[in-house]
Formats: sequence, C-alpha cells, structure tokens
Amino acid sequence: MASPQDSKPTDEQNPGILGNIMQTVTGTLGGAKDAVMGKAPEKAPADTPTDKAVEYKDYTLQAATETADVANQKMKKTADATAQKAIETKDITGDKAIEGKDFTVEKAVGAKDFTVEKAIQGKDFTVEKKDAFVGK
Repeated sequence: MASPQDSKPTDEQNPGILGNIMQTVTGTLGGAKDAVMGKAPEKAPADTPTDKAVEYKDYTLQAATETADVANQKMKKTADATAQKAIETKDITGDKAIEGKDFTVEKAVGAKDFTVEKAIQGKDFTVEKKDAFVGK
C-alpha cells in the first residue's frame, strides 16, 4: 500500500504561489509578443453573413424541392383519380346506353307484336263481315 507521502503532488502538478505567478507572467508575455508580431489570437471562426446566406439558401432550396415533390405526388394522385372517374363514368354511360337500347328494342318488338295481333284481328273481323254480307 502506498504511503500518504507518495500521493503528494509534485512541483509540476502543484507549482505553488510562485509557480502560478510565473505561469501567468509567461502567458501574458507570450500574448503580448504575439500581438506585437501581428499574430491574431486563435479562436473559433465566426459565422459570416455570407456563410449564413449560403446556409439559408441551401435550406430554402431543400424545402422548396421537398414541397415540389409533395405537390407533384398529389397532382399525380389527382390525375390518376380523375382518369379513373372518367373511365368509370364512361363505363356507366355505356351500360346505361345499352340498357336504354335494349328497353327500346323490347318496346318496339312489343308494339310490333301488338300491331300484328290487331291487324290479324282486323282481318278476321273483316273476313267475317264480308262473309256475312256476301252470304245474305
């Protein structure tokens, strides 16, 4: 097991008061020297208005593209639905036209049959009256 004296920080780890003063003076002198030599202090690059404009332009372009894509998808769905409705309407109209034609044909056949029946009855009636008139 290590003794308590072994866990004491070394002079490099804990320089003491004089060491702290020396580090501060050295850091200050180094900063002053850099300022005289024209070196700018190192710091994070700031966002420029141009950088922000490019960032917003990219964002706006992306948003516009997404909006256009959604609009195109909706327009395609609407066109597909409209085409489907047109096909259904055409089919229904065709079916109704066929039903109407069939109904008209049935009525015409019925009227023809009725007319033929009435013509036969009229002929028979006429023949009976002629026979009755001639037989007298």
